[in-house]
Amino acid sequence: MGPADTDTPINKHTRRNNQEDTWSLVNIDTAYDCLTKIKEHGTGADGIPNKLYQAAVHLISSHLWNIINSSLLSSAVPVAFKNAHITSIPKMANSHRIYNFNVGLMGHVDCGKTSLCKALSSIASTAAFDKNPQSKERGITLDMGFSSFSLDPPLPESISKEGYSEVRVTLVDSPGHASLLRTVLGAASIIDLIILVVDCSSGIQTQTAECIIVSEIVCPHIIVVLNKVDLAIDSRQIEKLVKRIRRVVPVNDREIVSTCALEGKFLGIDSLKKAIHNSIRVRTLSNKRGMLLAADHCFAIKGQGTIITGTVLRGALSCGDDVEIPSLGIRRRIKSMQAFRKPISNAMAGDRIGLCLTQFDPENLERGWVCSPSLLLPIHAAIIKVTPIVHYKQQIPSRCKFHIVIAHEVILASVSFFTGVQSQFNLDAKYLHQDELRITSQNKDSSWFALLEFERALLCPDDAVLIGCKLDADIKANNCRIAFHGAIVHTFAEKNYRDHSLTRLKVYKNKEKRGIIERANDSNTLICKGMFKKETDITKFTNMKVKLSTGEKGYIQGSFASQGKFKVYVPSGITNTTKELIISKDNNHVEVILPFIKYNFDRNKKMYQEE
Repeated sequence: MGPADTDTPINKHTRRNNQEDTWSLVNIDTAYDCLTKIKEHGTGADGIPNKLYQAAVHLISSHLWNIINSSLLSSAVPVAFKNAHITSIPKMANSHRIYNFNVGLMGHVDCGKTSLCKALSSIASTAAFDKNPQSKERGITLDMGFSSFSLDPPLPESISKEGYSEVRVTLVDSPGHASLLRTVLGAASIIDLIILVVDCSSGIQTQTAECIIVSEIVCPHIIVVLNKVDLAIDSRQIEKLVKRIRRVVPVNDREIVSTCALEGKFLGIDSLKKAIHNSIRVRTLSNKRGMLLAADHCFAIKGQGTIITGTVLRGALSCGDDVEIPSLGIRRRIKSMQAFRKPISNAMAGDRIGLCLTQFDPENLERGWVCSPSLLLPIHAAIIKVTPIVHYKQQIPSRCKFHIVIAHEVILASVSFFTGVQSQFNLDAKYLHQDELRITSQNKDSSWFALLEFERALLCPDDAVLIGCKLDADIKANNCRIAFHGAIVHTFAEKNYRDHSLTRLKVYKNKEKRGIIERANDSNTLICKGMFKKETDITKFTNMKVKLSTGEKGYIQGSFASQGKFKVYVPSGITNTTKELIISKDNNHVEVILPFIKYNFDRNKKMYQEE
């Protein structure tokens, strides 16, 4: 029996099993006391008694090396001991690097996603496989479930080149019911690969189509699983389904797998694992500063602390680090960490982990962000570079409210659309207001942007992709509810941003006033009416450019008499054709047109004309 299996006092104190979760927690205080005794009672050539030396080795063999070597405890270890015995151990302890790859299973309700997860997995979290009592009662997945398995060797070359010796595949089981779309969108934000599960006996259904749209937005890497092949009538039914899938999903033969996940009738599970193996790649890490974790579950273990589980989206973290929960406005220290029940001391982007933090009430946090201190600040509005979803058939008008989904967060926002010439957003450039998000032949070459004004302050990473939906739409209508998506290009952090920073955003509308020519005063001057009310101060419009419906250009010279009449001067002179139309008795009025622009966010509501 090795030292890790021995029932020593250290082993009893450093591990604790919880009835809800087999969460192994390191009691740092006990480890600290042990190391302090080593320092105080050291004897012999290297200052370490044999028994205490064995205790230290036991800690190392129990995967606690990084705690021993951390800045928190390193002062408790005698230098002689570290030099003589420990310096060679970290290479062994840290040589086994695990690369975590997150795979999301999505599809219509009751297509067999959870059964597939069970068939693939070797380790399950407490939330896996519909353990929620309501899920068992209703027979469907109501929340995300997490489980994992390790890939069989050999590892993908791109992974082994990075120094990893194991690939752990974390499976994210997503709900399929239409009412749980927001949970699906939240799950999509943390995955590297999507497995689209299609029921062979039912084919592509409404939520199948929405999952395809989700994959196009957040994760283009996809494997299609034709599940329940045992229920297919014949091979022709499967062939027809494959042809239909290929029309809507860009996959090749290796990325379409037929399976049966019914226990006792497993079929295609090894082929699916092989397809996953072929899809694994080294993810591109964000160059943004700080650590960011999307938390999905939170609970307490009495006497130990509060546990937060989630996925690291960027950055890295270690035991002893201080982290912030910005939605609660609190900071806590990481006491210990786990990845699928194994203690770890550090984690990086892509890892699925559990954090044990110093105590706070878990009822205050269901889902949200955990991050480096001061990384996320609240914003009240944002500008995104927007792309419409072609399958969304309803109008998307400006000033309409949509549900905006960012990771596990859903918030209502008023949306205004505008276009520009340059592809990159520039706060000092001018943009044209659009009444709705609709790509036409006239505006297809323009860059589309959207101003999102949130109903409350939002904590949001500055490189986030936001998804606009109508989550309150009738789920029985079988219509796509995902309207648009886009990456953030600018944010407004001030609460009173409309009175200050938003006024810099130059989004304009083309407007015009129209009147008619009453008579010609001379060959260059016209008397006009119908453009202004009698109480209008026409001096504000003096020298503004106008054009005639017959083509001549001029400017407003000033008011004339009363009743809102005004004079227009045409420097090039009035043409004979225009004069004939003015004096014609057929009532063919010649119009005078005053074009101008108004900026949407100009507090003075002034009119401007192009130079």
